[in-house]
Amino acid sequence: MRTGILILALHFAAIPARAQTPPRDGGCDRCHGELEFLRQHAPDLAGAQRMQVTRAGVLATAHRDNSCLDCHQGFTRWPHAEGATTEACVSCHTEAEEAWQGSAHARPDRIGEEPVVCVSCHTIHQVEEAAALREGPGMRALNARCVACHESSGLPAWDPHADSVGCASCHSHHDTRDVDDALASVAPMSQAATCGACHEDQQVAAERDAHGGALGGRGSPMSLATLELLGPEGPATCTSCHGSHGMRAGEDPLARPEIQARCTTCHEDYARRYYGTYHGKATALGSRIVASCADCHSAHEILPASEAASWVHSDRLVETCGTCHEASRPAFVLYDSHPDPMDPDRNAPLFFSFVFMNTLLIGVLIVFGLHTLLWWVRILIDQRRGGGEAHHG
Repeated sequence: MRTGILILALHFAAIPARAQTPPRDGGCDRCHGELEFLRQHAPDLAGAQRMQVTRAGVLATAHRDNSCLDCHQGFTRWPHAEGATTEACVSCHTEAEEAWQGSAHARPDRIGEEPVVCVSCHTIHQVEEAAALREGPGMRALNARCVACHESSGLPAWDPHADSVGCASCHSHHDTRDVDDALASVAPMSQAATCGACHEDQQVAAERDAHGGALGGRGSPMSLATLELLGPEGPATCTSCHGSHGMRAGEDPLARPEIQARCTTCHEDYARRYYGTYHGKATALGSRIVASCADCHSAHEILPASEAASWVHSDRLVETCGTCHEASRPAFVLYDSHPDPMDPDRNAPLFFSFVFMNTLLIGVLIVFGLHTLLWWVRILIDQRRGGGEAHHG
């Protein structure tokens, strides 16, 4: 009898200890899983909902193998001790922390802005695995968090990257730098590699073309600000031609005129002469099938005409023009695609024809202009003399 009473007493004595000390396997949700309990200790419903964490919910995250006590030290009893602390993410994720320290998000010097910390992007308890954040719902949720701060940077629906590419894929996951930072993943010197992570063929071609060669030949990191200072003579990058936020797919009918317009910002003289040809005039009128810059020069392997691999090299012109003109022959490709009627050395027949036709046109306008003027003077004279009707009669 005494033994039974002793066992019963020890049982009841142990109940408070078990209730106050949550086991490592998730006992915290005895309190944090009960919204009604939390509501009694929170200032409002929203505060209670922020504190609500269930073990089942954590099991669906990247921290499924972690215990609450791995991050929250000193929370073993209720009420929680005053010295209880929460471990920083850096205690486990040292590499990510080091990358973040060099990012734009870690800078506290931005007026009116707070540094972006881990939970700003990854949340507190619903942390998803890295693979889940690269595609599907996880990627879209992470993008939405980026756009919540960078409101003007959201991609339009017609951008092929919208809902298919994460912001971090271009701007780096943790080492996110300002776009004008020479070390940013979207800096001119890095764009080929960044875009090439998905567009491998275009990267290989662009690295050896005239634009990529000029960019790589600089030999030192170049920021977008530096590129702007170079003006039209600066080498083109991926975004110089395709834009950044708001790129159009290659099959989009508006892509051709937009990209061609960007070509003209650097190649003004060639553009002026191109728009004087049939191709250019048809393009200006809205044609989407006439030859554009990329149709003749290629899009990602643009080389000087003097190089044998160039699409516009004399030995390849028949083939290049033949993609549109089945009747392309050696005589056919003598056509001057960028004529300059004011340059007699480039094309003497065109120059003299241009001078003759313009002289003829101006002469005709002068002669008939004087004829018309004199005719009206004669009419006015006759009217003043009162003989206008007799004259016409």
